[in-house]
Amino acid sequence: MKKKCDVLIAGGGPSGISAALAAAQSGCSVILAEEDQSVGGAPVDMYVCMACGGPRRGFYKELLRYLDRAYPLDGEPEEGFTGDENGNNRWWLPYDYARAYLHFLSAYKNIEVLTGFCARRALFERQENGVRVVGAADGDGEGALEIFAKVTVDATGTGILGELAGCDVRYGTDARTDFDEPAAPAERSAEIMPCTLKFIAQRLYGSGMPSEEEIRAVPWSAGFVEDKLFNWSNNVYPIAVRNNRGVYLHWGASVKEVDTRSPRSLAAAYSVAFEHIGVAADLWRKYGFKVHVAPKIGVRECRRVMGDAVVTMHTIVGGEVPQDAVAFSSYGFDLWGSTVRDEKALNRKARFYGIPYGALVPKGAEGLLMAGKSISGSHLACSSYRVQPIVTCIGEAAGYAAAEAALRGISVRAVDIARLQARLKVEEIMAKF
Repeated sequence: MKKKCDVLIAGGGPSGISAALAAAQSGCSVILAEEDQSVGGAPVDMYVCMACGGPRRGFYKELLRYLDRAYPLDGEPEEGFTGDENGNNRWWLPYDYARAYLHFLSAYKNIEVLTGFCARRALFERQENGVRVVGAADGDGEGALEIFAKVTVDATGTGILGELAGCDVRYGTDARTDFDEPAAPAERSAEIMPCTLKFIAQRLYGSGMPSEEEIRAVPWSAGFVEDKLFNWSNNVYPIAVRNNRGVYLHWGASVKEVDTRSPRSLAAAYSVAFEHIGVAADLWRKYGFKVHVAPKIGVRECRRVMGDAVVTMHTIVGGEVPQDAVAFSSYGFDLWGSTVRDEKALNRKARFYGIPYGALVPKGAEGLLMAGKSISGSHLACSSYRVQPIVTCIGEAAGYAAAEAALRGISVRAVDIARLQARLKVEEIMAKF
C-alpha cells in the first residue's frame, strides 16, 4: 500500500505535532505517522506531563493556555496564567494532553493522522543532486505501507530515520576531543542519562498523607512529588501536605544502563522500575491512594543525527545565537547522572542561546529534516534542549521549513532563513532575552 503527501512527519509527540501543524498552516498535505495507538508522545505515554524549561513560545505556549482553560487539575483555570516560563511548572493529566493535541490537529483537514506506523525503512529516490529521502515504510513485501513525501521530518525522538538514511549518527557520551568540550569525559562511551518510570498517585478514600520521612525512606526514590505547585521536589512537600489536593505526579524509579535504541532493553528496564514502584504504591495505599503507572518508561536521550551545524557546550555557555537560529533555549544542563561530576557549576554558566537551522539538516541527506531531541548536538548540549518547550519549537521550525521546501520544490538547504525566522517571530523572542 502506498500513500503520498507533501510532508511526512514521523513521530506524533510534541515535536512532531508542532511540525505537522506548521506544515499544514503553510498549505501542505501532511501525514503525521505515529507508532503508538494514539498521538501525544511523552506527556501521554511516559507521563512527562509537567511544563518544564523554556522559552515557551509558539504552539507550546498556545497548548499550555488551552490546557489551563480546558483541563485544570482542580477545575479552576489559574488567574492570570499566560503559559510563560515564569516558574509556573504546572502539570495536567496525560489523557487531557492527548485530547488537547487532537483538538489542535482536528482543525486542519490537510493533516492525516496515521497511528500504528513504525518506520522500519527509509525510502529513497535518485535525482541529479544525489540521493533524496522521500519517505518511510512500515514493513516489507506486500504488507508494507509506504509513505512518499516531498520532504520528511524525523520527529521520532529516536533518530531512527536519520540512521536508516545512512546519516552520521551518535549515541551516548562524546569524548572531550569530539567537540572540544572540557566538561566531557576523555573517552566516548555508550552511557546515556537514565530512564525513569513515572506514576500518578490519586486519592480514592481517606484524608491522610504519608510523611516526608516515609517518602524519603523509599530507597530508590529522592521523594520527588508535585501537585499544582510552582515548583517541584522535596522542599515543597510541606506545601503539598497542607494543600492536600489528592493527585500527585511522581518521578518514580530510574534505571541506568539502558539501550534506548532497543525495545527489548527498554522493556527490561520497565520491568525493573515497575517492581521498584510497588514499594511506593504500597506506602501511598496506606493513606487511601492508588497509583497509575505510565505505559512506557521515560527516555531522556537516544540517537543524535549530525548535521550541517552542531549545538555544543560552547553554544550554551557562550550564549551563542547563530545567524540561522530558528529555536531557542533558556534551560540549563540537565544531565541526570552523567559522568560530569560538577553539573551545578557547569549549569551556572548556561545562558540563553539559539539553535541553528543547520542542526536540523542532517549531513549526507536531502529531503530530510530532524526535529526534537535527535537534532545535531553533543551529549552535553542535548541535556539542555531535550525538554518539551524547546523540542516543540524545534518541531515548529522544521514544519515550516519542510513546507517551504515541498511547496517550492527546493532543497531543504535552500530554505529562506529570513522568511523562516519571520514566521517563527525570532526577533520578538530575542528582544525578551
